Amino acid sequence: MSQKITDYLKSLGLTDAESLIYQTIVSKGTTTVKEVADSIRMNRSTTHDNVENLIKIGIVTQTRIGARRAIIAEPPERIAYLIEQREESLHSLKNKLPFILNEIKSLLPVDNKNEGVDVRVYEGKESVMNVYAEILNADEVYSFADLEKYYAVYPNTNSLWVNAINNNPKRVMRDIVLDSKTAREEAKKTYRGYKTKIIKTSSHDKDFDFVDCIAYENKVAIIQLIPEAPVATVITSKHVALSIIMIHRLVWKLLE
Repeated sequence: MSQKITDYLKSLGLTDAESLIYQTIVSKGTTTVKEVADSIRMNRSTTHDNVENLIKIGIVTQTRIGARRAIIAEPPERIAYLIEQREESLHSLKNKLPFILNEIKSLLPVDNKNEGVDVRVYEGKESVMNVYAEILNADEVYSFADLEKYYAVYPNTNSLWVNAINNNPKRVMRDIVLDSKTAREEAKKTYRGYKTKIIKTSSHDKDFDFVDCIAYENKVAIIQLIPEAPVATVITSKHVALSIIMIHRLVWKLLE
């Protein structure tokens, strides 16, 4: 069996067993559940259940050989139907998302729904990138950042930040960045809604360790960009976020 086919079918929601059985049916032409089960050495009952699932999703169909029930694969192009189903399902889920989010928020304790403070810690590249993804979707962002450290951990992601600006006409981002070659290159660029100012360092600051501190949507993300093991602490608090924004605005003016 082809691993490439198996991986692709699994990405469409099929299990390993269903992928194996489907490929076996394709290779045999018209066959029976017993023949498939014997061929792949799988329990006949288990094979039957998986075949029924393949029939249900429409890539295998049943026929007759005399009085016997037989099975045959639909033309390979039928797989495109699975993609269409996935697209329709995702579209439906997207449409229902605002309602579901409101339903979930209604379950939150009263303190969390009002002025409570929530602190969460995210560890690892993927988890921390999810925090940055949230920042990318925010309308207003105030950032203290070390771009050299960021791109050392997340190279080739500059297009995400550019797209965030281009795709959101309301987005405004103010970046105060530690002096570096990358920071100076970014400062030369002009994007609508994005401005950068640079913090110069001196020899006295050689032991200074800068972390990303980003205020957005009543949240503050404090991100330690440790190679291979970044950590983000996200504080959800209107008052904390406003405090960081005020500090950011003060530093912004001082840098003028």
